[in-house]
Amino acid sequence: SMLGVAFLAGLKTSSPSMKLSVSQYFNKQSLMDYRLTSTLGFTAEDVYAASNLNYVSHAEGTYIIDAFMDAGESEYVTKIHAAGGSLNQPVILDGRLPQSADECAIEQISTLDIKIGDTLSLRTSDSNYSEFLSDGKFTVVGIIQSPEYISLDRGTSTLGSGKVDFYLYLSSDAFKSDIYTDILLTI
Repeated sequence: SMLGVAFLAGLKTSSPSMKLSVSQYFNKQSLMDYRLTSTLGFTAEDVYAASNLNYVSHAEGTYIIDAFMDAGESEYVTKIHAAGGSLNQPVILDGRLPQSADECAIEQISTLDIKIGDTLSLRTSDSNYSEFLSDGKFTVVGIIQSPEYISLDRGTSTLGSGKVDFYLYLSSDAFKSDIYTDILLTI
């Protein structure tokens, strides 16, 4: 009986503790509540309109695009986020966030030997995102962990096999469009 009671008590207390820990982590990293995505994009006026809705406390335009990343002999589908906004702040494990258009911060990848100072090649010319980002080389200046990716799943893409392999952050200066791909909202 005592073993059963101890097991049940452990189950009852672990769920609230896990919820509290995740909530504190998301609040600390300013995780958005909702993401609006458009194939046509959003203008600064759209972001302003979203920020003036009754239930929205903050709205922020951002870029989230897919590209191919060449690493050694292999090619990977990568989800690229714009750094520099106030929402969805990544945890910096090593180094720093990108500050110029030729820098990037990448997630910690155990299967690849990517470290600070390495150069990555990104290619958007084979995707629908070539108007947002020029193909180019980017120097890794940081290793990060994003609050948007708490599981092993990185999402889907229209590129390659349809599976996103990794994510990385670029400075917002690297993007060449005034049209945002997404609006992040807090409620």
